[in-house]
Amino acid sequence: MMKMFTRSSRHSRGIMTSCYSICIVLGIVCVNPLSAVSEFTVSGQVGSTAVLPCKLQTEVNGPPYIKWSIESETVFERVGEETYQGKGYEGRVDVPEEELRKGNCSLVLRNLTPTDAALYWSAKIVSRTKGSVETETVEISRVHLSVEDPLSAVSEFTVSGHVGSTAVLPCKLQTEVNGPPYIKWSIESVTVFERVGEETYQGEGYEGRVDVPEEELRKGNCSLVLRNLTPTDAALYWSAKIVSRTKGSVETETVEISRVHLSVEVPEFTVSGHVGSTAVLPCELQTEVTGIPHIIWEIKSETVFERRGEETNQGEGYEGRVDVPEEELLKGNCTLVLRNLTPTDAAVYRSYKAVSGTKGSVETKTVEISRVNLSVEEKQKEEREAEKEVPRGVRVGVAGTIAVIAVIAVIGAVLYWCKRRRKQNCRNPDPPQTYSLPNTQINPANTSPDEDPNDQGEDLLNTSQDDHGSVVLEEGAVRYNPVRTDPE
Repeated sequence: MMKMFTRSSRHSRGIMTSCYSICIVLGIVCVNPLSAVSEFTVSGQVGSTAVLPCKLQTEVNGPPYIKWSIESETVFERVGEETYQGKGYEGRVDVPEEELRKGNCSLVLRNLTPTDAALYWSAKIVSRTKGSVETETVEISRVHLSVEDPLSAVSEFTVSGHVGSTAVLPCKLQTEVNGPPYIKWSIESVTVFERVGEETYQGEGYEGRVDVPEEELRKGNCSLVLRNLTPTDAALYWSAKIVSRTKGSVETETVEISRVHLSVEVPEFTVSGHVGSTAVLPCELQTEVTGIPHIIWEIKSETVFERRGEETNQGEGYEGRVDVPEEELLKGNCTLVLRNLTPTDAAVYRSYKAVSGTKGSVETKTVEISRVNLSVEEKQKEEREAEKEVPRGVRVGVAGTIAVIAVIAVIGAVLYWCKRRRKQNCRNPDPPQTYSLPNTQINPANTSPDEDPNDQGEDLLNTSQDDHGSVVLEEGAVRYNPVRTDPE
């Protein structure tokens, strides 16, 4: 019997060898029914639970044993009640003992991650020969596990903010980070921010403005915080993490997580001025210029003013009237000074800054900084508003009132002049008139009527008359008080 079994065994081996040869020739996959390994394909989403199929032909009588591996790395192993969970699978894998005793050796893999995608195989240990202490590992099944990562499609977001504000660029990991946290944010091939544990790197122009806090990253929040927005920050940002190519492999690859279109709202201003005056069109850079300053002011596609270092270009019609002083531009002040305004200067002005297309590139692109709507008025605004506030009829009435007041003022001036003339005449009266005394009796002082009239003639000798007939007292004569007598 033993020989027959042996011959039968040899015959069977010869048949299987022939079968394998035929399969190789025909290119058809053939499975040895005596040592067939079942193959399965299983897929699951990140964070879900996958069951990797495995089935023993009979129930286990002794201590149950099963082993799951990826290549040469052990994922899970059970020997009776004792279990081993491979690195990175702690708390996530199991083959329940009661199920294994029933012949169900399926592996339960919870909380799937993108790196779980691999080819798993299960094996059992059997004795080489009946009653032998020597054992061998026999493969039971193979499972191709694929993990669908929602982030593999790369989530896209649109974020906007105004100059000077803070923007948060979304990014989320599916699980919390157990090892050193890692994240990288980039614009094309230029690194904006990178974190490896506590160590960080901030790209040129982003120093002190970007961060992914370590404590948030450990929770799976890889959002980038970008402070003090500038017009040049507008771009397409993408976040990425580093993962192992295969489980346990030292080789890594970068996996993109999210893309964020960031737009920065350009500040708009309204400026007005009257003909002949000077207008200042606002413009401000967020940082001082370290290299050669380059600023451009335009109306549509027409250049109004351009400065590159010390070299300037003034557009047609603006010669000698426009400037952005170099010393102010180096301080970040790109304001345009426009002198001697004309009505044709009214327009929408845009300012641009020339920046490199990519880090270290000689190619440049222009980024809009500000917009200014300039209006030019022929009269000063205050005068026009005053004219608008006073109706035409009211203006006529005011003119008439002013004329009446002027007439009254003239009359008052004439009256004042007459009154003043009268006062001057009173202060300087005409010289007193003298009267002749043909009918006047001269009564000497201190005389009485009883005195001798003959003495009067003697006293009169001391008097004389002037050419007008007035009495003139000579020296030593007695003064007489004339008494006028009216004729009867």
